[in-house]
Amino acid sequence: MGPRRRILLAACLLLSLGGAPGGRAHADEKLRAFAEGVLDEHDRRLDAGEALDAPEFPGGLEWFNVARPLTFQRDLRGKVVLLDFWCSCCVNCLHVLPDLEALERRFADQAFAVVGVHSPKFPHEEDPETVREAVRRLGIAHPVVSDARYELWRGYGARAWPTFVLVLPDGTILGRLSGEGHRGELEALVEAALERYADRLEPAALPLRLERAAWAPGALAHPGKVLADPALGRLFVSDTGHHRVLELALDGTLVRAFGDGSPGLRDGPAQTARFRQPQGLARLGTTLYVADTANHALRAVDLRAGTVATVAGTGEQAPSLWRGGEATAPGLFGPVPGRVARLSSPWDVEPAFGGLIVAMAGSHQLWRYDPADGSVEWFSGDGTERRRDDPDPAKAAFAQPSGLAFDGTHLYVADSESSAIVRVDAKGGARTLAGASPRPDDLFHFGDEDGRGHGRRFQHPLGVEWLDGTLVVADTYNHKLKRLDPARGEVQAWLGQDRAAPDAPPDRFFEPGGLSRAGTRLYVADTGRHRVAVVDGADGRVTTLALAGVLAPAPRLREARAHDPFVDLGDTRTSDLGPLAAAANARLALEVALYLPPGWKLDPASPSVLRLEREGAAPVDQPVEAVLTRLVIPALEPGEHAVSLRLLYHPCQEGNECRAASAVLRFVLRAVVGGPAVVRVTERFLP
Repeated sequence: MGPRRRILLAACLLLSLGGAPGGRAHADEKLRAFAEGVLDEHDRRLDAGEALDAPEFPGGLEWFNVARPLTFQRDLRGKVVLLDFWCSCCVNCLHVLPDLEALERRFADQAFAVVGVHSPKFPHEEDPETVREAVRRLGIAHPVVSDARYELWRGYGARAWPTFVLVLPDGTILGRLSGEGHRGELEALVEAALERYADRLEPAALPLRLERAAWAPGALAHPGKVLADPALGRLFVSDTGHHRVLELALDGTLVRAFGDGSPGLRDGPAQTARFRQPQGLARLGTTLYVADTANHALRAVDLRAGTVATVAGTGEQAPSLWRGGEATAPGLFGPVPGRVARLSSPWDVEPAFGGLIVAMAGSHQLWRYDPADGSVEWFSGDGTERRRDDPDPAKAAFAQPSGLAFDGTHLYVADSESSAIVRVDAKGGARTLAGASPRPDDLFHFGDEDGRGHGRRFQHPLGVEWLDGTLVVADTYNHKLKRLDPARGEVQAWLGQDRAAPDAPPDRFFEPGGLSRAGTRLYVADTGRHRVAVVDGADGRVTTLALAGVLAPAPRLREARAHDPFVDLGDTRTSDLGPLAAAANARLALEVALYLPPGWKLDPASPSVLRLEREGAAPVDQPVEAVLTRLVIPALEPGEHAVSLRLLYHPCQEGNECRAASAVLRFVLRAVVGGPAVVRVTERFLP
């Protein structure tokens, strides 16, 4: 180990062992003292010539959410930069995204930037399109670079997901933190660094271009789980990317939508309730239970009244059992009232063993919810992230359990981070049926290999379903469905191959995540293709479920900017129309013609607005009350004038949901004497 390496490790230890408390939203006196001590030590090392420069981003890497690749020298010098080393499979990485968003809001107008470094665990995550989909699905709004060859991972000495590296305005490394629960320390360090190095700051904006802005989700967006219910003749779908749960007939016809399409935690009627990235579904009687993953809650939908209630979870994540790579608590507890319990990324739910078993992916455990008294309790798993078989549930261990199925006697678990399928008995004892290495701490035994028992290879499976004596596995990152014989532990590929292209035939999957059967039909939440696939059990034929009456939800405008109607809706369409001739030195009218397909009309209850923006003049807003809107602008001098028209409107289809749509029309007016006095542009709404 060379001296520079030792110095970097010393800096990392200073951050991770400095004794500062974590998890607070704002820096208190202890956190402030901690941050000042870290900066003092860095300045000492800087004066001694021992500080390390941040390695530059190598050329040729794929970047997301920016118009061009970033460099420290050109874009990030003069800023406090927080590098977040993450991967899309890692639930711990998902847990810190709200912390990063909070930091970005807190320091929004200062020389601070977050840059995500996606260093993959699984081969599937090396694909740039996989990273792009993850950025869209998770709503990430800061720059992200794909570190597929681990160049940055090695250069910065990362060892775990997530890892944070703070870089100061002069381009030197302050230190490194790993794991969850560090929001307080990070906030204190950023605040102190911005104050101490204020004379070195350069608050120039980054060239952001969000991936979501170029993505128009359809009727479904990244559906995570499905529940086929032949007794009711219903198919329930977690429309995860749209933050809602759909109730469909088995033929795909919409019955009801629960959730208004905006992320949040709100109980009440179906039309106004809110979820945040819901996943697993289970029905007991007239209640549909929903694993509301990103809300860290268990929700109950009353199918008779059409209302949503929270039955477990407070909306805050349970404290992490891991901090800096070390377990801090076993996470074992007895029954407690569900409404006061804090959960951690519940990913699936399954009626079993007299209650409702919850795959608590965030704490790597199974919990049990009792519908009779509303209590929750630990069921199996010691809370460490590994895969360990043991008849004692307190000694068994899981690694991000994400899918559940029950055959009436045993519970089956898709243990995604160990890439294994585990069988659990009524007492909580666990035994691996297939996948994973015999070594409990080996979470890197994955691939695509059929055969029997330990050593078979899956790649991040998320779903399982019991089907006529066979377990069907959604081998998510292999884009396949596989069959597992529980008695022999034998795995065979069944359907799917590699990843699917957008125009691939129906029998190709892309990240299938949820499975549910109704008679001889198997419904598949084909997450990456934004669809529900249907497998005919008789011949294995795969079709795409045709949806009827399902529209993408209308996003709600953000109250934080109620004074400005033109918030980012995430799917704004931009059109460059080129130069248009116009009259010079005369009154000029701009007309915007809005084309709506037959059966569509503007919603009078949701105001639509048109904004005119042109260089050297204040923006002008005008209500849109009809499909043709006219704005009169002052006379233009001869020459070229850049113009942008921003349009926010709310089209509705008779008998169905309304949508919110936004567009930007950019063009240049070439003003000449004698030119046309009326200039018309057209916006076409394509549902």
